[in-house]
Amino acid sequence: MESLTTFSSSRASRIIHGHSQREYGAARRWLKLICGVGIAALLGLAAVTGGCGSQESEEPSPGATSLGVKLQATTAPGTGALDHITWNLPMGEPTTLDPAKAGDHSPCLMVSQLNDPLVRYTPDWELVPGIAESWEYVDPLTLVFKIRQNARFWNGNPVTAADVAFSLQRHKNPETGSLWSVLYVNVDSITQTGPWEVTVKLSQPDELFLKELGTNCGSIVEKAFVEDVGEANYGSGMNVMGSGPYKLVAWKPGSEMVLEANSDHWDPNLQPKVQKVTVKFITETSAVVNGLLSGELDGAYEVPPTAIPALESASSGKLYFGPSLLISELLISNPDGPLGNPEIRRALSMAIDRAAIAERVFNGAAMPNKTLTPPAAWDPEALSVYEEAYESIPGDTPDVAAAKELLSSQPDASEPVVLTYIAGDQRGSQVASIVQQAGRDIGLTIELRPMSAMDVSNFWYVPSYREGIDMGFTSGWLDIPDPLDNLFLFFGGDALFNYIGYSNREVEEKLDQARQTYDPIERATLIVEAQEIFTNDTVVIPLTSNAEILFMNNRISGAPVSWPFMWLPSLAMIGGTE
Repeated sequence: MESLTTFSSSRASRIIHGHSQREYGAARRWLKLICGVGIAALLGLAAVTGGCGSQESEEPSPGATSLGVKLQATTAPGTGALDHITWNLPMGEPTTLDPAKAGDHSPCLMVSQLNDPLVRYTPDWELVPGIAESWEYVDPLTLVFKIRQNARFWNGNPVTAADVAFSLQRHKNPETGSLWSVLYVNVDSITQTGPWEVTVKLSQPDELFLKELGTNCGSIVEKAFVEDVGEANYGSGMNVMGSGPYKLVAWKPGSEMVLEANSDHWDPNLQPKVQKVTVKFITETSAVVNGLLSGELDGAYEVPPTAIPALESASSGKLYFGPSLLISELLISNPDGPLGNPEIRRALSMAIDRAAIAERVFNGAAMPNKTLTPPAAWDPEALSVYEEAYESIPGDTPDVAAAKELLSSQPDASEPVVLTYIAGDQRGSQVASIVQQAGRDIGLTIELRPMSAMDVSNFWYVPSYREGIDMGFTSGWLDIPDPLDNLFLFFGGDALFNYIGYSNREVEEKLDQARQTYDPIERATLIVEAQEIFTNDTVVIPLTSNAEILFMNNRISGAPVSWPFMWLPSLAMIGGTE
């Protein structure tokens, strides 16, 4: 058996072990892109950032304007103990607390507070131990995890290798309802191979797999508890058993859930300083803003960007902007409607003013994006490959005349197109209005159908919620800074978001080959070759690439701001400022 030491001499092993901050430095990657790399000039980001200081600095960046944002990965440590804070989930109530079924903002964030992952990310995208205290590729197809012996579930039972193997098998098995099974496509077996050891066997090299285990894709649950309550019930109501720094003690549907500090958490660095957190589900923009301004809400991620002007001058707290993998886009949901026609999709995409969306809706905390993958996900060792490909994509400015000409030859363009978004979300409403106007400019009728936050969350995963709707506005994201993370959700017959049944053998073969390729230049070349095809086919209508927006009351600090906040027990990092 090849030793880890021998295998780690290769570039492939260096990347798949995840310990190189350069490979995972999404925060630094954002800053590098917006501080003068070629793409910055293309996207006009100087006006967005207003300077490029350290991502951890809390001092205003030189030259910042009222519309500019500065980026930072973390906030100043919160050192004081607090009895209670109130946090909000602007994207609405979680549909589940089952890690295998958590795919939207709210459920993912809450699962990260309650469950420990096998491996964990830092705010700078460094992969560090979680429930696995170490790991190694003993050969390119065999990944062995050593499980720590001091982790316990809330009920006092130890987190065992059997629990780990069971949890990963649940994620792998689509019959459990797992939303993560596509990321296990190259996993042959998951086996407990020792008292504190789990071995994963791959069918082919997979540069993506280990990276994904730092997300909910690698969250651990207790086998006995799941079997006791039943697969169908796990994650609903109080049917949850985690080992994370917070435990669920109450869930009032439609109103709030209450978390209590887990004083027995194995990691002293994540022992909560806040003893109780009440989590609200307020989605209406004005209510969120009023709650943050008044102090009724102590903080929130995913603060509506339309609230930036009101909150940036607040005396009660402070806005923070973080490096992010967030992307705003229109997902096509009805293959039988007008947008089942790629020419109509392309015409609409050509007519949309992305710069106007970034400026008017996101108040400068976003930049136009022309394809599925945001620049923040580009590998820094292959920037030139991605930049050159991006520059060749049309769409820097809307081309209404060309869009009208393209649409004029499509007989089904007279049918109305239905667009949905979250009711009460001012961002969604404003984007929908801009898209509706773009359609009107080229002769395409777009009807707006706002839905509740819960229904929109279900829209992405439950086919019945998509009936009669042609596209949905979403602020989606990549889980990790790797273009393939997002692309495998759209391409292939069983891809999670391939609602229109898009199929292109060349695209799928190139992406599969890229997934087996550890060299960043070779991988990027394959990805942009596939990108040229699927971008032309307008599989998705991309809009913007966005910064993360966090607001915290002046009495608290410590929360990470960069995108790994989604996979970190972020609330356990918060403490008082006095």
